[in-house]
Amino acid sequence: METKYAITKKSQMLELAKQCLESNTTIRNFCRERNLTYSTIRYWIWKYKRKSNDRIRNEQAEGFIPIEIIQDLNGTKEKLEITFPNGVEMKLPLKTDPCLLKNLITIF
Repeated sequence: METKYAITKKSQMLELAKQCLESNTTIRNFCRERNLTYSTIRYWIWKYKRKSNDRIRNEQAEGFIPIEIIQDLNGTKEKLEITFPNGVEMKLPLKTDPCLLKNLITIF
């Protein structure tokens, strides 16, 4: 479990990493201006980007669109249509093997 000091330091360093990325200066100049070591800020920038990427992945996972069974215009063939958050669409026969369907979903 992290101590209160560790949590405070972590949030402060992540905020500095964000400021560094948003600044109009190089990382080295940012460090000089704030008396930080280059390696320290690079580490926290890496942590900040990883945290941001995790948040984006979680938002995309929450954006999954459910599987729907639809009929074509003639009403003769039913199919599965899956739309992923990244825009990829899959249209498969309704009787698609569930194991194959699971593998296809896992790919995207």
